[in-house]
Amino acid sequence: RIVRQCGLLPLAVRIAGARLRARPAWPLARMAARLDDEHRRLDELAIGDLAVRSSFLLTYRALSPPDAETFRLLGLLDGPDVTAGVVAALTGRDATAAEASLERLADAQLLETTAPGRYRFHDLVRLFAREQVEEGTGEAGRQAALARALRWYLAGVERADELLKPTGLRDAGGPHRGVVAFAGREEALGWLEAERPNLVAAAQQAAAHAPAPPAEVAWQLSNALWRFFDLRKHWADWHATCQAALQAAQRAGNPDAAGRALNNLGVIHGQQRRYQEAIACLEQSLTLCRQARDRHSEGRVLNNLGSVYREQRRYQEAIACFELSLRIRRELGDRHGESIAVNNLGSVYQEQHRYGEAIGCYERDLALCRQVGDRRGEGQTLNGIGDVHLAQGSHPDAIGSYEQALAISREVGDRYEEAQALRGLGHVAAAVQGAQAAHPQWTTALGILESLGAPQAEEVRALLDERDHHPGAGTGSG
Repeated sequence: RIVRQCGLLPLAVRIAGARLRARPAWPLARMAARLDDEHRRLDELAIGDLAVRSSFLLTYRALSPPDAETFRLLGLLDGPDVTAGVVAALTGRDATAAEASLERLADAQLLETTAPGRYRFHDLVRLFAREQVEEGTGEAGRQAALARALRWYLAGVERADELLKPTGLRDAGGPHRGVVAFAGREEALGWLEAERPNLVAAAQQAAAHAPAPPAEVAWQLSNALWRFFDLRKHWADWHATCQAALQAAQRAGNPDAAGRALNNLGVIHGQQRRYQEAIACLEQSLTLCRQARDRHSEGRVLNNLGSVYREQRRYQEAIACFELSLRIRRELGDRHGESIAVNNLGSVYQEQHRYGEAIGCYERDLALCRQVGDRRGEGQTLNGIGDVHLAQGSHPDAIGSYEQALAISREVGDRYEEAQALRGLGHVAAAVQGAQAAHPQWTTALGILESLGAPQAEEVRALLDERDHHPGAGTGSG
């Protein structure tokens, strides 16, 4: 623990060892506890003429004024690494100058390069940079620099989110055109994945430092990350950004933003099968939406509440929520929202074995998805249609639907729906050829669901276990 707190820096480890040697009565835990306090850590790592801070100070004082300012301001950011883009925003310079400064800091061994174009602090150097920015940059300058950096992250997320939307819902120019540019959807997803830890840290910093930088950055980031997190199922990071949004909204006294954050938290809890927490969040969100007379948000929350009721097999309550959500969205002319509600209504009918009504809903949803260019929704709906065909014993039709869903899910990068399609294809294979034939599809589906941390992995694992215990048995089509 002590060596980790020293960041594996030989000088720091040497100093910690020397201090312990001079204090033989100290248990190691005492030194570790003293090093836990980041505000005191550099003070603790000094003995005689040896001091980690003094070593850093010599290098820092040799920097040019622009590089020294870059180094100081980097201490404001909590994310694990940076690129030239965010450093340009942080310092108010152009990206070329920012990158040149980062390279010189790396040459001075004040930064490490983790990959081409990405830079990070050694843990102890970060603490030193934070000391320097507190001493060398005024409060107004620190706030302005941090606000610029966080808004740069927000601009990137909003631009990426435009490319994740169904094509019919996109703003071709993007909300911040020219700030962060992406060649297409795949590049946007790659950027979001690469920056994900920094984006979580940015949302949390915006919430913690409100009102400067403005609190709304926290909930704007959380809202703009919705589609990405729902697609990739990074539940822990999704939860962290939503909690930051809720904290910021509550501190700012913004019930609209709080309601949106509670809705998002309800979805996360529901997807992870924490149903009581989900219902509590969604009911609070619904109350706030109705108080604000926000019909768009009311329709969205009702849909999500209905999904939780469906998972609990509270079908009548689920239908009531979906039907009200559907009515609101039709009144508002929200075709995308209508497609989501009608899909969920179909899923309840399917679970009630009302297959004709389920197919009717799914076909309506499929038409709406194609109207608004929602390829991901199209894949989800085809999986639902495949489930109905499977339940009715229409195996060729089920295969056709699942294979289309599989292709679309892989095209849009929806790993969860890819696993659902594979699971469905496994059920068809088991029904037609016996359980052994389902092994390849179910094994692949299990690997995907486990990588996502999805609770549905347990169900697929149970299918494989049953196959192993009864290798000659089919599963039936239920």
